[in-house]
Amino acid sequence: MSGRNCKKILILGATGQTGILTVQTALEHNHIVTIYARNPSKLPTNIAHHPNIKIIRGDLTDAEALSKAVEGQDAIVSLLGPTGNVTGTPFTDAYHLIFSLMKRWGVKRILAMGTASIPDEQDGFSIVAFLGVTLIRIIVNSAYKDIVSVGKLFNTEATNDGLDWTIFRLGFLANGAPQSSKAGYVGKNGWVLKNQRADIATWLVDEVEKDNSEWIKKMPAIWS
Repeated sequence: MSGRNCKKILILGATGQTGILTVQTALEHNHIVTIYARNPSKLPTNIAHHPNIKIIRGDLTDAEALSKAVEGQDAIVSLLGPTGNVTGTPFTDAYHLIFSLMKRWGVKRILAMGTASIPDEQDGFSIVAFLGVTLIRIIVNSAYKDIVSVGKLFNTEATNDGLDWTIFRLGFLANGAPQSSKAGYVGKNGWVLKNQRADIATWLVDEVEKDNSEWIKKMPAIWS
């Protein structure tokens, strides 16, 4: 398949705009994609009926359905944000469950979406990031706390579980034409608080295809 190794990929949050682009990119690379979603009817017909697509309906509290989705995967891509918390319980609960299922089925690789609200010791100072994070803390403090807690959880629990995790931190999302994605740290090497969704999709699929990514157990900022 054009020099690439076929991967089995579970995508969470696949019915959103970035999720759909990520699924389409994975299919273009001939990967086998499992979509786990509460409402699969949101998927475009060309995805829903694609021979390389498996769809499992469920939410983040349904351990049995989620277990079926995790079983047999090579990697998990999570495009879930704090809005994925539909039960009123902390969003970190979903990742506790996902980690336990990954251990059960021997799945090592997970890439999870984050934001610049999650600090990293390698970040530089950026007035844009500082103001943006401050605004989020004021307007949606519960979401801010939720996403920061996810960062801490990956650093501790996912690391202790031996998972090959990456949190990819995004800025503002746009639907423009693909550019080129860059990975680094906030406030360094030309970082900007803007992402083209198509660039994120390409970066994620490229990362899944790598056997030894430089971003394992790290939290790179991604920008276009």
